[in-house]
This record gives sequence, C-alpha cells and structure tokens, in this order.
Amino acid sequence: MFRPLNVVATHESGALRRNDEFLADEQNRALIEKAIAPGFQPDSQYDLAFFGGKTIAAGTVVPIYTGPSGAWSQTDITAIDGALAEAFSDSNLEGVIAQYFSATTAITVAGSTQLTDPATTLQQSDVETLIQNSFAAGTLTGDPASTLFCLLLAPGTRLFASDGSDSYNGLGGYHGSVSASGAQSVYYSVGVYSETSGGVTNGIPAFDTPWKNVVATFYHEINEWRTDPDVENATGTSTSGVLGWYSQQYGEIGDIPITEAGSNLSEVFVEVPLASGSGTVPVQLMYSNHDHGPAPSTAAAPGSAAGG
Repeated sequence: MFRPLNVVATHESGALRRNDEFLADEQNRALIEKAIAPGFQPDSQYDLAFFGGKTIAAGTVVPIYTGPSGAWSQTDITAIDGALAEAFSDSNLEGVIAQYFSATTAITVAGSTQLTDPATTLQQSDVETLIQNSFAAGTLTGDPASTLFCLLLAPGTRLFASDGSDSYNGLGGYHGSVSASGAQSVYYSVGVYSETSGGVTNGIPAFDTPWKNVVATFYHEINEWRTDPDVENATGTSTSGVLGWYSQQYGEIGDIPITEAGSNLSEVFVEVPLASGSGTVPVQLMYSNHDHGPAPSTAAAPGSAAGG
C-alpha cells in the first residue's frame, strides 16, 4: 500500500549519487553546478513530479511554542522567530521554491504565540487533538486554507508519529491536517527541540545549537506544506489529485536532500548567507528540480518546474 512520507527523519540513504545523461552536455553541467550544494552531483532521478494536488503559493505560518509554563527561554524564541522571518524573506532561498509555482510566492511568518501543555510525550493523536481543540476554542486563528499552525515542542518533549517512529530514534517532526469546527482542513506541523542532553538524543541535532535545529526542522516542514499540503490524505489511496509535488521513491521536497546526504547531514543542514548580506540563517536545503539536487539558490525562473 502506498504510504507517502510527511516526516523529517534521518535514515540510511541507500541511494548512490551519479550523473545522468543530462550531464553529458558540459554546458548544462556548468550551469547546474553553480547552484547545487557542495558534495552533490546533479541527478534527475530524484526530481519531484506534480500530481495535480493542492499547493500553496501564498500563506501564513504561525509559530506556537508549546510545553509546560516557562519551558521556553525568551532567547530561543527571539532567535527562532527572527531566523524564520529571515529565511522566508530571502530571495535566494525563496527562488528555489518559486520554481514550483506559476504564481508569486509569499510566506508571512506571523507573530508567535505560546500554548501551555504539560505533556512531555506526544503521540500524533495528541498533537491532532490539541490542534482541533485549540482551533475550536478560538485560540488558533487564521484562514484554514492557507495557514499552517506550527507546534514547536519544548526541550525534552518526545514526539511519536502514527507509524510508530519517534524523536528518540531520528524523528524531527512532521506535517499534516485535521478537520476542525466545520473547516475542511486545518493544517499543522510539529517538531521537537533537537539536541543531545543527558545522553539522550532527541530529534535531529544537526547543528550544535538547538534553536538552529528547530529553525531547520520547521523550514523543512513549512516548505513541504507549501508544495504538498495534503500528503497525509494520500495514504492508502490513489495519489491522483491529492499529492502536489512529490517523488514516489524519495518523498517530498525536504525529504530528498536528507536521503541524498545519508549520514552526512552537514551537507544539507547549513547556515546560508542571506542575499541581503546581513548575516546567515540556519536551514535544511530544499530540493531543486532545476538544479537536480539540494540548492541554496537557483537560476530557475518562477514556474519553470511546470505544473504547480
């Protein structure tokens, strides 16, 4: 049974990097290798295909710091809020995503909020109940069709997915949707505070500073929501008309770079210089069809991937 991926998690890659026939043309190789991340060779076998489902060119994301009262430091909140805003306003990073859309892309990072929840272990059913109840109570507000509610779990919180995977064993987060208060779908993403503490590794601590791992996780989830928001609804069903941009073999736009990187996560979890020259931002690189690999920028024109 087909089960699409909607999680960010580490795993053994098994996929070999190789050149394909496209690279026989030296001019093509020269153009592509200007943008592709170091350590990768362009390989079109990983390219995403458009299945005809919903995509979200313009939308709003709402960071929600979840956990026991006082669990989050204001220093971390300020750093994460600022980095997410910078990442989604950066012209180079946004250019990679824009190739999948014919319309102008724009993501607004709304002011963050806090949601007190004492749980230190969350199943996916717990996450979805929390979203449903909070939306019904009016704690979460926004247009359900174009808003992603991002649950940032407090340090030490262990997260499980419906397939049994968990954040003590490589799971960083996932995105999905639930029905709530008459709305067809309310979109959410959830991610852990990735770090190694007390001998326990939670999530994907690719950076040595935990707040940077949080930013990278949600950069992954938000971009997957934009390009494939209804992925969870395709589980066990026909993919036609449900999936957006997806690779049946390698997953969503954020999954493919992790597959290619294998154990070398530092190749795709990187601090990218901002186009404005004002500093760097920690992200996980997304996959670029135009460049046939993970890329921090691209020369592709918006809509060049066609179909979105």
